[in-house]
Amino acid sequence: MIDLSMLAAFHFIRPWWLVALIPLAYTVWRLRLKRDQSAQWQQTIAPHLLKALTVGGEHTRWLSPLNVSAAAIFIAVIAVAGPSWERKPLPYVQDEAPLIIVLSLAESMNQSDVQPSRLQRAQQKISDLLTLRKGSKVAIIAFAGTAHLAVPLTTDPDIVFQFLHALNSGMMPTEGSIPEKSIPLIEAVKGPDSPPATILLIADSSSANAPEAFNAYLEGTADQLIVFGIGADAPSSDSGASDTESLSLPFNPRSLEALAEATRGTYVQLSFDKQDISRISKSVEQHLALVDDDNRPWIDAGYYLLFPFAMLFLFWFRKGWTLQWCAVVLVSWSLHVPPVQAQEPQNAHESSAVVAEIAAKTTVLGRAWSGFLQLWFTPDQLGRIYFELGDFSKAAYYFEDVRWKASAYYYAENFSNAIQLYSGLEAPNDLFNLGNAFAQNQEYIKALEVYEKVLDLDPEYVRVNANIEIVQAIVDEINLMSANQQPESGEDIGDLGDEPQRADGAERQQLPDFERKQLSAEQILSDERIQDQWLKQVQQDPSRFLRVKFQMQLNQQGGE
Repeated sequence: MIDLSMLAAFHFIRPWWLVALIPLAYTVWRLRLKRDQSAQWQQTIAPHLLKALTVGGEHTRWLSPLNVSAAAIFIAVIAVAGPSWERKPLPYVQDEAPLIIVLSLAESMNQSDVQPSRLQRAQQKISDLLTLRKGSKVAIIAFAGTAHLAVPLTTDPDIVFQFLHALNSGMMPTEGSIPEKSIPLIEAVKGPDSPPATILLIADSSSANAPEAFNAYLEGTADQLIVFGIGADAPSSDSGASDTESLSLPFNPRSLEALAEATRGTYVQLSFDKQDISRISKSVEQHLALVDDDNRPWIDAGYYLLFPFAMLFLFWFRKGWTLQWCAVVLVSWSLHVPPVQAQEPQNAHESSAVVAEIAAKTTVLGRAWSGFLQLWFTPDQLGRIYFELGDFSKAAYYFEDVRWKASAYYYAENFSNAIQLYSGLEAPNDLFNLGNAFAQNQEYIKALEVYEKVLDLDPEYVRVNANIEIVQAIVDEINLMSANQQPESGEDIGDLGDEPQRADGAERQQLPDFERKQLSAEQILSDERIQDQWLKQVQQDPSRFLRVKFQMQLNQQGGE
């Protein structure tokens, strides 16, 4: 099925090149008229005799140097005119809207009307959804009587799964089921310049004030709300059900439907197959959004026409064809192809190792094709071609311009090489890209230092502020997690709890000092050994970490 939106957006980036089709059409017409031998005899020989005396006719001459040359030049003109129908995605903005999961940890979620329990079934459904939507940005907010951020926005599924399955109702500091408490956290998670998000509320009931509160929030945003009801309808009185516990906190789909209706959202009921997850995923995909759509550059699809253009050269191996036509086409193409400008990219999108990787992945035909392209294009033009085709590693190999080469390394997720190249540049935009590469390489302290340098050079460089907030939030989260690793008051460090005790005479292993004191994010991130030990402690007991974290967040909010 043809995408009508793509047809509506189709245009040429450089439409003035289409004017070249006029002299092309005139030249082809004149050459055909001159070479048409039958036309020279039409005035002296009767048509029926001319037809009988002509061998082959026009049908055998369509594959001629003239026609193939005209087709090649036509393709060249269309290519340089720049056909396009979609825009480039902005760096640092996902091509998918962020997904913020608001999960109820109320006591009612422990009911077993849905096996094994409502909460566990919700966790299974979330896992299925994240598996289906790999690479998307996800955050998890847990709520009961209060709401707390369990997982900040991340694209790392391992982090999400680890803390998702550690969530339980016992870690919430206050009981209840007040989903509107999550609204301030939703705003904080998104940030001021975030693209429109999808809010997935997963619960078995809603509060009376939730429709009004969510409606007030959504009116000022482009976010969408999906309400996912977890639970089973209560059995009828004559069903003979004897499990009264399953009805002690019944599933209330009416309140959830009312919430979705009030916010013009979508209500999805739990199903025992994957229809519910499929429906949610489609709703999220339809809500894709990008910032500053009108300012994003268009994708130049003319590069794809290089392949049919090159294929036409195979016809010059036909018997009787002359090289002069090939020369005409090559000269025409070289005149039409615009030089790739080594301009400064707006944002950051390998070295012997890269060459080895490319060589290992390239076939003999591929190497021959690359060698052919190198006859007609400069290294920067080749780099730009592969960049537009999405082969960023090969683009980085060909680029000579430092900024474009660094951008290609960045998009190829080779952040170390990108850092090395950007470190030699001093413009504010280059330093901004350097900070982004540090952040993507998980060197958050260095990223913050570079961002500060950007503001020192250009206080009006507003784009850096949003990145500072994101990276600083990660550093603050690490500081908070480090604080939570300290033993609780009155807890004996030497107490092994339920773990088996060593026999008498066995040497007791002492933990290093850094495991028993609070460390700053800078200390943790600067020492790989400390970082590994610290992460192991969090991974061993994420439930305890979340419980302490939620309590500390409540205390910071004034114990409301």
